[in-house]
Amino acid sequence: MALHLSELERQILRNRLTVWLYLALGAFGLLVIRFWILQVVQRDLWNVYANENQIRSVRVPANRGKIYDRNHGVLADVRQGCNVMVVPADLTDASVQKLAGILDSTTSELRARIKKNRAWSPFIAVKVAEDISPVTLLRVEENKIAMPGVSVEEYPVRKYYEDSAPFVSHVLGYMGEITPEMLTSPEFAGYRPGDRVGRTGVERTMERTLHGWAGVAFKLVDARGRDLSTEAGTGGLPGRLDYSKRIRELEEMSRPVSPGNSVVLTIDLELQRIAAGHMEGKRGSVVVVDVKTGEILALLSSPGYDPKIFESKVSPEDWKSLADSPEKPLLNRAIAGAYPPGSIFKIVMAAAGLEEQVIRPTTTFKCEGYYTIKDTRFGCWNKYGHGSLDLYRALTESCDVYFYMLGEKLGIDKISEWSRKFGLGKEVGIGLEGERSGLIPDKEWKRARFNKPWYPGETLHVSIGQGWMLITPLQAVLIPAAAANDGVIMKPQLIHHFENARNEPVSVYKPQALTGELYGPGTARVLRTSMEMVVEDPKGTARKHAHSDLIRIAGKTGTAEVSKRYQGRPIEEVPYKYRDHAWFIAYAPAEAPRIAMVVMVEHGGSGGAIAGVIARQIIEDYYLTKRDEG
Repeated sequence: MALHLSELERQILRNRLTVWLYLALGAFGLLVIRFWILQVVQRDLWNVYANENQIRSVRVPANRGKIYDRNHGVLADVRQGCNVMVVPADLTDASVQKLAGILDSTTSELRARIKKNRAWSPFIAVKVAEDISPVTLLRVEENKIAMPGVSVEEYPVRKYYEDSAPFVSHVLGYMGEITPEMLTSPEFAGYRPGDRVGRTGVERTMERTLHGWAGVAFKLVDARGRDLSTEAGTGGLPGRLDYSKRIRELEEMSRPVSPGNSVVLTIDLELQRIAAGHMEGKRGSVVVVDVKTGEILALLSSPGYDPKIFESKVSPEDWKSLADSPEKPLLNRAIAGAYPPGSIFKIVMAAAGLEEQVIRPTTTFKCEGYYTIKDTRFGCWNKYGHGSLDLYRALTESCDVYFYMLGEKLGIDKISEWSRKFGLGKEVGIGLEGERSGLIPDKEWKRARFNKPWYPGETLHVSIGQGWMLITPLQAVLIPAAAANDGVIMKPQLIHHFENARNEPVSVYKPQALTGELYGPGTARVLRTSMEMVVEDPKGTARKHAHSDLIRIAGKTGTAEVSKRYQGRPIEEVPYKYRDHAWFIAYAPAEAPRIAMVVMVEHGGSGGAIAGVIARQIIEDYYLTKRDEG
């Protein structure tokens, strides 16, 4: 259909087209003029911008979260340090040579460091010196103009306190430079070569929580990598303020820094300090838990070490002295030391015997100082014998023969079953790497390990906590914790809660039971009465050393044999590595238990005389501290 327009309508259309034509011509003319200005009038200025300046992104490290004890005492803090950074693309040979001299290094060592830490882009800064001294910082700043590509970066550095950190060194752990293997792991996505990460302890297991997320900022640099984005650097070049404006626009889109969360532990620093004082000069460990919540109040491994040497890069000499020390200060004995439990295991045996109805509390066996099975004699620690005794007396006097006979009635399968019910022979899982599971032997294990059958005499060894059986001190504390809490073991926990940068709780760990009720009220009464008798009865193995006039303690001694070679000799005549291990497990106050604990002294000798004394001293000091606090 043809379109018929009037003459008036045609005129209006022509006018509109004319207007749009002039607008188009005007816009094109402005573009031509602007192009001419940029290409001809301002050619030199924009050559400067194109060739000598650029906007570069800069990584802004996040502050690492702090670590507190249960009373909010700071165990691990943060301070500001300075790292020397270089941008490989901006670096000159003269810069490398001058910087090497300032850092007391060689050019080859410095280039090797750059190569090791270099990122995928040559424009990304890499760290070549960490936590430099004020003198080094001043020298770098004084020579920065003469060292293109070199800059100083403020960086949060972990800080430990001399009056607290050594007592909790194995709990805190230490930090070190991230390894190439770590950088390939999804766990460390966003990390870069040269970053410092937790390597052991809470620093390691809570790394992602503590580390936070780095931010991104922008700066203007010239062709030699010098920072021109500050206010002082905006003059001297026409249009430089336009670049600063662009930087501000980019900063609005940049990623802000997200500080790491802090970790509040269940550890009581004062109790930890008390335990460390009484374990000074000894190898071993102390573990104390709250029997109602499972919170770990003390987790001490002795000897410890000073985490301060790991605040920045540790020297080869310091590392060698720690790694090669015969005292093994880096070993967390509380979770990674595995030892025969000795007579503290008799509490587990008693519970198994009662619950399996193999014995009653009044069941008596006669001890003549030894027990014979298939022409093999198994001796009691009291070579003269204890005579006839019931379960109460057997535990109080720690008679081996009674438990040989009980073990023979139970059999190895029931013994191992009850051991696992108590949480022995498997990791407790408190969130620290390196925890050992220990060993609860049985017929199946021996067949798989040695391809041999289980012999009756081996059951007798296990019945008194010897033979192949191994447990950790952390597992050992579950035994008195069960007795103190009527057969229920609360899962030991080391983390109380997390806090954000404003000290607001963001995640709180709730107590949870590790086991159900292991045994009935009758068994509970027998175990608690017997453990009180161990300390209070005149014939109790801990009466002389663990009895306290300040607080009533219930416990059980244990002396784990290391070698029969020097059996019967005074401890002074036995070489250190052949001396028996000393154990003592306890809970207090006996009438209304609040804490359960284990003291383990490697090659300490008698459980009562060594570990029992230490346990009493720790409990008394802690009791006095809490009493004074009201």
